[in-house]
Amino acid sequence: MKNFSIRRASYEDIERIFEIESSSLALWKKEYFYNELDYDFSLMAVAEDIDGQIAGFAVFWKITGEIQLQNIAVDSRYRRLGAASSLLKWAVQQCADIRPEKILLEVSNLNRGALAFYERLGFIKTGLRPKYYGDSDAVLMEKVLNEV
Repeated sequence: MKNFSIRRASYEDIERIFEIESSSLALWKKEYFYNELDYDFSLMAVAEDIDGQIAGFAVFWKITGEIQLQNIAVDSRYRRLGAASSLLKWAVQQCADIRPEKILLEVSNLNRGALAFYERLGFIKTGLRPKYYGDSDAVLMEKVLNEV
């Protein structure tokens, strides 16, 4: 596990964020990232390595009672080193003011690595959106945050 610092993304980060997005699933256009920076309910963060290089990013929506993960990707050179986990922890901390009860997300049923990652973190499958990603289904997942 590496140590990543997490911070809010800025307009200056969009080129690198889009580079990472383009090398992964590439579902978002560059303009989507610019738009997210303008939404007051959206949090966009980057994970930086010790040298200040952006290793990954995540986009979350702060909705009353929940956090919705909209997009997350990590540069292939930094995968399985803790960047994505650090981004998720950061989101929970940043959303403490709304006392989120859960994190919601959707992921392609073909993305076995992501499914395994989320399950390791305690997410459970709650539904399916058939053919949501064209040829693949979206698996709906959630993680309860304030279990007693």
